[in-house]
Amino acid sequence: MASDDVRIAQATGSPYKCCTGVIMSGCSGSGSGSFGTRFKALSALCRRKDAELDDEAAGAIEDTSDDPEVTVQKKDTSDALRRCLGGLSAGHREIVDLACYHEKSVEEVAGIIGIPENTVKTRLFDARKKLAELLKAAGIERGRP
Repeated sequence: MASDDVRIAQATGSPYKCCTGVIMSGCSGSGSGSFGTRFKALSALCRRKDAELDDEAAGAIEDTSDDPEVTVQKKDTSDALRRCLGGLSAGHREIVDLACYHEKSVEEVAGIIGIPENTVKTRLFDARKKLAELLKAAGIERGRP
């Protein structure tokens, strides 16, 4: 069944999602390997799911997740940032929202708001400066926990 799906994906050029959740393009023979080769490699990875780890191998895997204290610090910082953003003027909040949260370029922000690019840069600079002051007053220093 899977091989029929792969053949259909290759013939039509449509993407095919394998068991690892990776979308494979239907383009065969392009790039550094063909679709079939990449699919076979991913399929081999899928078959290894039942392999067990011994206690020594499992213990050697580093836990990179945050400890509870760091998680609480990040949440507190996030809450403080949200409150401080509320302390900015509506114009500054709009600029910060578009530039930082919606990841719009200065040119895109200028087009959306209808102001010159240099005005966007100035307002963004002023907003960041004011936000830094508000965060410092709230007890939040620069940097992340």
